[in-house]
Amino acid sequence: MTETTPAQAATPEAQAADGQQTEQEQPKTALSSDELAAELKKKNSEAKNLRDRLREAEGKLTAAEQAQADAEAKRLAEQGEYKALYEKAQADAQAAAARLAQVEHDQQRRDAAQAAGIPSLWQRLQGDTAEALAEDAAALAALMQPAQPANGQATRQTTMPTPAPQGANGMTPEERRAKARSTF
Repeated sequence: MTETTPAQAATPEAQAADGQQTEQEQPKTALSSDELAAELKKKNSEAKNLRDRLREAEGKLTAAEQAQADAEAKRLAEQGEYKALYEKAQADAQAAAARLAQVEHDQQRRDAAQAAGIPSLWQRLQGDTAEALAEDAAALAALMQPAQPANGQATRQTTMPTPAPQGANGMTPEERRAKARSTF
């Protein structure tokens, strides 16, 4: 082999020196206009097929990206549903806790009214604690007592009691019949 410089090694002539022909050195044949038109038509057809395949591949890529975006949207929607379900469960729990607190407060009101002797007026009691309810029940019970005269005299009854029925004298109808037979 001959000694070559690095610049010569990169040229096609230096590579062709090994006995291979390059594209530039291949003999070109002259083509007729019909052959050129057919060759151009063939190349255009190949280019069209490549463009169609490219569009198809881009369509598949777009469809895959769309499917991925849809899956992501579905996942987020499910997370949103879980979030909505969580929020609903929290609201239900808060409502149940509020209802329980109301029931317990009502029971405290009933107990305080019972202790004060006014069980039918338990709904009128007001207060947040058991002590406040007991104080309110005592005040309400005091209002429900009959008023005492200011001079210390005993109160008079305003209505007379109904007299006992006369003639029965505490006897049953059979006893009265027996007594009536013995007198005639």
